[in-house]
Amino acid sequence: MAILTVHYLEREVLSAAADYAAVEGDLDFAFTPADQIDLRRLVKRRAYELAVAINGLTKCAADELGIPVAAVRQQVADFCAWPDGTLRDGCFGRVQKAADVFESFNLTDPSLLIDSDSDILVVTCGHDVDRRVVWRDNKEKVLFRNGGSAIWKFAGDAVITLRGWYRYLHIQGAALPPLPAEICNIRLYP
Repeated sequence: MAILTVHYLEREVLSAAADYAAVEGDLDFAFTPADQIDLRRLVKRRAYELAVAINGLTKCAADELGIPVAAVRQQVADFCAWPDGTLRDGCFGRVQKAADVFESFNLTDPSLLIDSDSDILVVTCGHDVDRRVVWRDNKEKVLFRNGGSAIWKFAGDAVITLRGWYRYLHIQGAALPPLPAEICNIRLYP
């Protein structure tokens, strides 16, 4: 029934998402270079904290439902879509990768496929990145880099991954809150 998973989602994940969204919003109004530097560091940290919280849902659901972690990851990833139904390929994996990096002290682990945290999250202008308008598109955003030329907005990946989680938990028969949930102006549920 995923009661503990829903509780974790409401208490930890949505709180981390709200903290991230608030700091990213604050970054839009940072006028002095010192404020910008401090807020860039803070928004990147909040992004990692949100990624870790989202990643914790996987472990919580796997334990509670008695399903292997890999199966939960695949099932949730299959539900990661925009409100219009368009899938956001790879967003679940990118959020998981950010969480793995943040939690790892050994960035030489070959399973992570990265060399440093700078290969994952950067803060820069998000205009015209990944072809989707995600919340105040012309301002500085936290972006994913994969070490190459591909770049995605963290806000888009995190929010769509959370949409996937809501859809997954609904399919599992979980009692979800009756009020709609929204982060970065994107409805998560219902």
